[in-house]
Amino acid sequence: AQATSRLNAQARKLARTPDEFSDCAAQVKGIMDSGRAEQIPDEEVHGPSGRTWYLMHHGVRHKRKGKLRVIFNAAAIYAGRSLNGAIRSCPDLLEKLLGIMIRFREQEVAVSADIEAFFHRVKMTAEDRDLNRFVWFDSSGRTAHYRMLSHLFGGTSSQACAINARDASI
Repeated sequence: AQATSRLNAQARKLARTPDEFSDCAAQVKGIMDSGRAEQIPDEEVHGPSGRTWYLMHHGVRHKRKGKLRVIFNAAAIYAGRSLNGAIRSCPDLLEKLLGIMIRFREQEVAVSADIEAFFHRVKMTAEDRDLNRFVWFDSSGRTAHYRMLSHLFGGTSSQACAINARDASI
């Protein structure tokens, strides 16, 4: 209910700026087209009891690049709880810049890479997908239910899962 009312409020705000709405719609469509989320079939909308959570989302425009990014808020509180609050956090697993710079000097050749949308490249387990639902509009403009299939930026578990996937693949 809160996610739907927040979406409706967001839609009223975006109606005043059609370019902003079309950019946001294009971003959500990109999430769907890239396989990072799926529309939930009508028979599954109610979801598993105790394992269904809806994420609020909004668009944020990068100050320098001007590009809009859809942000899912896993820290948003509903009925006194948040998705991030229900997940045990882990230590920061990202590499420190100093350690990276020192290791670059250890060998004759250094290799570097940047994985675009790093967290989005790591798929979520099927049993966790209904904990990462959101509402948006379908192609006819009606409110529809969706669920993430990959981890999202801002989720407590995303960093640990992405680093684990990276380490398992190299």
